Amino acid sequence: MKEVSSGRSGGEAQFAPGLRGSFFWASRFFIVGLMLALGGGAVAAQDRLGEPAEASSTSPDELTVDSQSLDAHTASSQNPDALVVESHALPAPVGAKTPTVLDGMGVSPDAQPGNAYSLSDLPEANAVRREVHQQTWDAVQDSQPSQVAPRDLDEAQTVLSNARARLAEINASVGKMIRRNYPTGEPRLRLYDQQKQAQGQVNQAEKWVQDYGGSLNEGDMP
Repeated sequence: MKEVSSGRSGGEAQFAPGLRGSFFWASRFFIVGLMLALGGGAVAAQDRLGEPAEASSTSPDELTVDSQSLDAHTASSQNPDALVVESHALPAPVGAKTPTVLDGMGVSPDAQPGNAYSLSDLPEANAVRREVHQQTWDAVQDSQPSQVAPRDLDEAQTVLSNARARLAEINASVGKMIRRNYPTGEPRLRLYDQQKQAQGQVNQAEKWVQDYGGSLNEGDMP
């Protein structure tokens, strides 16, 4: 290889002008070939992966959708009268029947003979009522001590005054019970028995006062 010395210091070697041009174009061809080789490898790799290396050109006419008439998409019209359901008559009404008299169902309850009885008129009810009255009366007698016969007119008048005061108190309770209609049952019987007993004690005390020759007027009481 022929070298031409330059006038620079250091003795650097330089190529001839003809060889410099050849080297320039050789390097350019080498770079282009390398790029083609690399590009072909990439295309081959993409092809092996199942994907196209680059999209193929397509005509715009092939991408245009064919035009269609709007009349082909319009629903056909129908007559509204054809959609109306035909009317039908209602079923005939069922005839009414008397509840107490049905055909083939026996005899009406109104035709059955029967007599009404009061529970208080039944023999067993009367016996129970008498027993309850007797038990209530005995309880009232036991709760109230018997009167002691007075020894003179003053004691007789004192017994009569006490008996009348007790009777007035019981009469007030009976009147309250009647107005309220309470109590009932045995408490009601007991209150009536207490009234009966108090009235009997008043009668006995009045007899004692009369036996001693005293007056039954409240103004004459001591």
